[in-house]
Amino acid sequence: MEQEANAVGFEAEGADIGRRPEKVAFAMRALYVTLGLGVVRAIIRFVEHAAVRSFGLGEIVTLILFGLSLLFIVRVGEGRSWARVALLVILIGAIPLTILPFFQTIFHNPIPTALGLVQVVFFTTAMVLLYDRNVSAWFRSAGNGQ
Repeated sequence: MEQEANAVGFEAEGADIGRRPEKVAFAMRALYVTLGLGVVRAIIRFVEHAAVRSFGLGEIVTLILFGLSLLFIVRVGEGRSWARVALLVILIGAIPLTILPFFQTIFHNPIPTALGLVQVVFFTTAMVLLYDRNVSAWFRSAGNGQ
């Protein structure tokens, strides 16, 4: 039983409450990759449009969202359940914003579109891991549900 619990990184009874489950560590890496891909996509978009428009409100909002996302990822690593919920809300909003325009943009803008799909895959994988039963128990334990 203990080996099985170690495979998922947490056992509800008698576990090292302070130890971050492996699934959380993996999910955080996936979230950092997602954020990095978002930065790459934003840079590509800015460079493509630099000739027709200057740095403006859209780019400022993008920077703020990147900062908030980074904060949420760090807080998830600290076991803050509210950050996990905030990331889930972002994912729910991001899926239609990435998937719906896919067929319109894949032919004239394939690299950012493909990166967007990869982002959704990484983000969704991370969120599935963060809502795993054992991981949820870790978030609830020892006041981590804050």
